Amino acid sequence: MMNKKISQYLFFGLCGLILFGCRGIEGPWPGGPEWEAYEKLRNPKPALYYWQKTGASEEQKIRDWVECGGNPKSGGFPWSEVEIKKEMRPGDINNFFYKQQAYDRLKIKFGNCMRGKGYKNLRD
Repeated sequence: MMNKKISQYLFFGLCGLILFGCRGIEGPWPGGPEWEAYEKLRNPKPALYYWQKTGASEEQKIRDWVECGGNPKSGGFPWSEVEIKKEMRPGDINNFFYKQQAYDRLKIKFGNCMRGKGYKNLRD
């Protein structure tokens, strides 16, 4: 009698796990309310995508991107540790906080360069 009860609990527990527990393995169900946000996180667009200029071809956009310091292959920001250290100010300590500030300054310079060429950032 006790074995039958245990096997029933195991059976229903496994059924519940299969039906409801697998949802978190791959993320939300397709078409669900959180699906769009999930897709944006799963397949992010490169930073290059968000810079738009009326009348500019894709080739011109990539050329301007590279001139301002962007990476043409990834569409991102390729700043190396050396470039970030060059951007650090005298007296800055070599730690994450000051490196992040230097990185942010590089991004601001980059944005100013792209805006100077007539581009607008869709995130602004």
